[in-house]
Amino acid sequence: MLQDNPALAGAVELLLCGEPGVIDALANPVSGRLLIRFDPERITAPVEQLIRSALSFGPLNSRDVRISRGKTGRRNAVRSLIVAELGCVLLKSALLAGRCAPGGAIAAAAMFLLLHRHD
Repeated sequence: MLQDNPALAGAVELLLCGEPGVIDALANPVSGRLLIRFDPERITAPVEQLIRSALSFGPLNSRDVRISRGKTGRRNAVRSLIVAELGCVLLKSALLAGRCAPGGAIAAAAMFLLLHRHD
């Protein structure tokens, strides 16, 4: 899945590095292999579950690939991916429920906090 797909490899790296307990994640788009260093005492879910979750986000766009090359950019790119996912939840809840469900309101609040947070 990661082989010959640098955009997906970059997304998986970013998302996994943002997980509590994950020390480092390296995705190799040439071999398709993934190396994850983690602290078993701090990890919040099984590693397989974290990988599946990271893969479900899909590949980065070209802007996010450029941003992800720097350490500061990694935090910002992870934040952007999370904001995009929360926005998706908000849109789905508004369209499917016909109104802004509590989950959508929570997603909107989280999105506001993420976008307006200063490092």
